[in-house]
Amino acid sequence: MIQSGTINKSLQINGNTYIKQTGARSGKNAFLLSLLMASALLNFLITNSVVSLIIQFPVALGLVAVNYRLFGKFEKLVMLCGIVFIMVETVLYKDFGSSLTYLNSLVLIICFNNIALKRRHMSKIFIASSLLMLLFIVTASRDGVYYVFISGRQFNPNTIGILLFVALVLGVSGINNLFATKMAKRVLGIILFCVVVYLQIQTAARTTLAAEIMYVLIVFVRNKVKIFKNEKHFKALIVFGFLVCLLIPVVYVALYNHMDGQSITILGKNLFTGRQNIWQDAFRMIGENPIFGVGNEEKYIGNFESAHNSMLAIWKTSGAILLILYVISFVIAKPKLAKQVDIDLFMRCAIIPVIFIAAFETILTDSNLYVFALLPILNKVIVRRKAYDK
Repeated sequence: MIQSGTINKSLQINGNTYIKQTGARSGKNAFLLSLLMASALLNFLITNSVVSLIIQFPVALGLVAVNYRLFGKFEKLVMLCGIVFIMVETVLYKDFGSSLTYLNSLVLIICFNNIALKRRHMSKIFIASSLLMLLFIVTASRDGVYYVFISGRQFNPNTIGILLFVALVLGVSGINNLFATKMAKRVLGIILFCVVVYLQIQTAARTTLAAEIMYVLIVFVRNKVKIFKNEKHFKALIVFGFLVCLLIPVVYVALYNHMDGQSITILGKNLFTGRQNIWQDAFRMIGENPIFGVGNEEKYIGNFESAHNSMLAIWKTSGAILLILYVISFVIAKPKLAKQVDIDLFMRCAIIPVIFIAAFETILTDSNLYVFALLPILNKVIVRRKAYDK
């Protein structure tokens, strides 16, 4: 783990003041995070995702109330602009589900860019969430799709693949923060990785399998990659990643048109699996209303099952304004790091794999996934605070 002394000095403030403020909030934040994780797990048990979204909204408000004093003026402005814009779009398009997802996401990203958690709280929440996800997946029956044994709810293999990736990252972070000995960390980490990869191969989800291998490789070199230790460089990486996320569909569609329908086989499957048609439809919808999106209008029924790209999903339904606010929310925070605070690199290492998945799936916008994938993994200051780990 890296000490905050290696982070840009401009981010430091008086250590005693920050630790006192965050120490008082740590228990409340851990409780609210537990509720968020529990509400996301409800998606395994119920078929109506709006129920869990409705639970998440007051939790998001609770996080705002607890941590409001930590927000900068620009963060408050972005949050206000986002809320107003989403409310206007809700009136225009009467799309309550998507609006609530984006509103929760925007508010929670800003919250999680500012809070600090005790190591023991964070590790237990992450390990519990990881084990529960693995339990649901291991015990699910399979018949082309996955059926959770408790509720019988159906999940497609790509969604299961994303959940396995999230379980790996949360598990690795939790293990390395809960156990003291290197042997325990390595043995448990290897076991977790082997279980996840075995289950992942069964899903035949190539994107998330590649992301898991990518994540493990990055973890091995985490202490040598300076970009993870410099806040400005890390924020630039996020913005660059989202730009690439938007560029990939453009290149993919152009390649498909260039190949004139011919196949490209990778790992026994055709590279062109139908996403080219989905992305072409998305570009057409964006062209009709690039600023405000087209909402979920009836004439587009059939085009909303999945955008297979998180950035396109926001742009085509809610427009460029919300997309820009969404990206800004990731990089707007100026974490107030003190000497007693350090950053969990095991979470930070997931940024590149997550953006890679986001280029092919709606991991950052799907109501079944965004709490697991978006908040814990992409937040930049879930930290260990040694002064309060006693």
